[in-house]
Amino acid sequence: MAGLRCWLGIVCGVLLAAPAANAQALAARMPREKPARTRLAPYDDASRIVLKFAEGSALRDVAAAERALRLAGLPPRRLRRLFAPAESELDARRERGQRRSRRVLADLNLYYELEVPAALDAAALCDALNALPAVELALPARLPLPPPVDLPPATPYFVWDQGYRAAAPQGIDADGVASIAGARGAGIALVDVEYQWVLDHEDLELPPAANIDAATLSDPFPEDEGSHGTAALGMLGGRSNSYGVTGLATDSALFVAPANTVQHGYDVGRAVNLAAALLDPGDVILLEQQTWVCGGPLGPVEWYPPWFDAIADATAQGIVVVEAGGNGGQDLDDPSCGDWFDRSVRDSGAILVGAGDPSTHARLGFSSYGSRMDVQGWGQWVTTTGYGPLFGPDVRQRYTSHFSGTSSAAPIVAGAALAVQGARLARGQAPLDPLALRALLVSTGTPQSGAGQIGPLPDLRRAFAALGIQPPPAPGPPPGCGLTGLECLPLLWLIRKLRRPRLD
Repeated sequence: MAGLRCWLGIVCGVLLAAPAANAQALAARMPREKPARTRLAPYDDASRIVLKFAEGSALRDVAAAERALRLAGLPPRRLRRLFAPAESELDARRERGQRRSRRVLADLNLYYELEVPAALDAAALCDALNALPAVELALPARLPLPPPVDLPPATPYFVWDQGYRAAAPQGIDADGVASIAGARGAGIALVDVEYQWVLDHEDLELPPAANIDAATLSDPFPEDEGSHGTAALGMLGGRSNSYGVTGLATDSALFVAPANTVQHGYDVGRAVNLAAALLDPGDVILLEQQTWVCGGPLGPVEWYPPWFDAIADATAQGIVVVEAGGNGGQDLDDPSCGDWFDRSVRDSGAILVGAGDPSTHARLGFSSYGSRMDVQGWGQWVTTTGYGPLFGPDVRQRYTSHFSGTSSAAPIVAGAALAVQGARLARGQAPLDPLALRALLVSTGTPQSGAGQIGPLPDLRRAFAALGIQPPPAPGPPPGCGLTGLECLPLLWLIRKLRRPRLD
């Protein structure tokens, strides 16, 4: 360990190059402060360390880094690049992203993953590496968390329909704008980052090639049987047919990227980076993951610095990242979070989504919240594919009426993003930049009620009007249901359910 500290301290100290000349004109990047001492938590992977060298260092080649480890007394071939694309490709993407976003991005070529030899302690190795000036940060890799389950109280089974498709204030008005060219997401692609999916579900029928990762998928929670990922995909791509559910963006091209693989373990940032390499500006990445944040509860995955940098790189390419805010009830403005979620200090460019009550749009108690949260989606009572309490003779025919959490909220926001981008594309207009799209959904949404900021619920009718796209007239509420129709939600959903033919 002492040899590693000494050798890298000498070598890396002379491998710092001057920053790029044009970096002066870009908004500064603020990396996470190194911990004074690394303490392994239950969610840390003691067998792997993620290491990033300081910006400007020349240790961007894995062979050179392996030689450094060998000279330091560690076995060779225990180090590998964290992000898959070639060095030149990551350089080109970084330069393009910095020009587009006008902010300094992390050099992803400086990220490595180190396999910890059995004889060494991961925490001690992190501390030794963090003591070096040429190391920006070393920290344990993360272990996967089980998919969120149905949250208490038990969801009533009389909520049979997809009310999140309805007009505001109930839903995002996907039905009301569906006749607008492109509003079903035509020409826009989405990559969903999850553990597993039932791609051949009868209401999805996605080919195996929808998985963009050549690595071998490894589902750490096989007991879920892919229901969590299937539920998210059903909300977006459920086929418009005579049975099951209908997705918010049936004309979009849907792809998936596993967060956990045999070859690379659990690595959300790697999945984001693969997705960003596939997608074009205006396309969407949906992050259906959460992680431990601020020393305790569950929150957004961008709390983990390598994943933050991968997300920031993707949004700088013009790719929209919709990120579940997490189900830990965490105040992201709490002092325990430092300034990591302070948008004035750093901003990944992602759209962070909270879980709202479908009727009142107040924050549900489990949803993380704070000034960094942008918009909300339905956090309960969501009907979609997967799980099976509603219908489920086999895994390919499962449906639920109680998908919940920020996991159900985020696909609703992703669906709104796909609708806006598709409508612009259909008019020969460039898709909105991620920050512009985020601002549009916030400024035109149905306001949140109550305390604990999670933001408004997107309203596609108002969003399209702000873009100069005029949707058809909105239908009024049925007689006897008041001004908003909210008082009759269960009745309206039941009526629609009874009228829909069951041909499945």
